Amino acid sequence: MKVRELDLSQDEFQLVAICELLNGPQFDWPAEKLRSEIQFSEVLVLEDQKQIKAFVLFRRVCENVLEILALATNPAFKREGCMSYLLSHFFNAYSQDVEFWLEVHDGNTAAQSLYEKWGFEKKGLRPQYY
Repeated sequence: MKVRELDLSQDEFQLVAICELLNGPQFDWPAEKLRSEIQFSEVLVLEDQKQIKAFVLFRRVCENVLEILALATNPAFKREGCMSYLLSHFFNAYSQDVEFWLEVHDGNTAAQSLYEKWGFEKKGLRPQYY
């Protein structure tokens, strides 16, 4: 397995793969929305033999803030520690004097547990946001 930056603007196949991972009961990110987001964002993927196991899409809000926009694990690799492995790499690579932001659906308790494990704290709630 390896972690690498992905240039989605150059790889339509990977864009489609990530769109498929982002479509589910909690959220729906059509390809056009993803294309507009990646113009200002970066993507790290965990892959094995060119198959995406997990990814994190993020952008720099300002010099010392990174916002995680989306992350997902390929359902075929859930419960294998893929996201923990990827997030470990992500935080180690980007954590010098940087604050991380993210939003999570109130009903996504699995994601909330993962984020708490990584030290995230609940700062607020957007009523009827999702």
